[in-house]
Amino acid sequence: MRKYFIIFLFLLTPLFVFAQSGEKKNRGFRVTPRNTEELRQVMNLREEGFQKELAGMEGERLFAYSNQNKMRAAAQNMTIMENMIGDGGIDVSDLALEINKSVEKTLDLEERFLKRGGIKKFFFGQKKDEINDFSTEISNREEKISKIRSIYEKCECSEDVRDIFGEELANMENEQNRLKDFFEKETKHKGVLSWFASIFDK
Repeated sequence: MRKYFIIFLFLLTPLFVFAQSGEKKNRGFRVTPRNTEELRQVMNLREEGFQKELAGMEGERLFAYSNQNKMRAAAQNMTIMENMIGDGGIDVSDLALEINKSVEKTLDLEERFLKRGGIKKFFFGQKKDEINDFSTEISNREEKISKIRSIYEKCECSEDVRDIFGEELANMENEQNRLKDFFEKETKHKGVLSWFASIFDK
């Protein structure tokens, strides 16, 4: 019976994970695991789903998803920990939903950065509008992760829940640092023609 409950729970989770998080007055029905054992099972099923998704990818998309899936998983797992976390659980869930939505954008941006050919990158660097969008997403996400970290440090939840919460937060922070490093390396070189243009603008 428990097995069927877990499968049912996992199938319903995406319906809420991709919901708009700003409508706090009408949060709707939020499915959550009843204990950490069920939470771990849902997390494992989610990881299996991600691995199947990766099997159909290649090249730049595979690279981006392989890395950013860590952020996706952490965010989606946090959304179903709301009741387990206790005080601050609702805020964690809302912040995680916003982060999960942001990943959709940074996945596309990282793939675009990776696909930009060597010659174009050499002469022009990355596209300015995409640099601005990427920078905004990283900055906004940094702020949200910092808020989750603050809630985690004050969490009075059980030791088991705190362990899982800490693991997912660490995964989130590690992927955020990787993405920031990637962005900084990709935007460090402005492009030869951009450099010349900057000289004449002075």
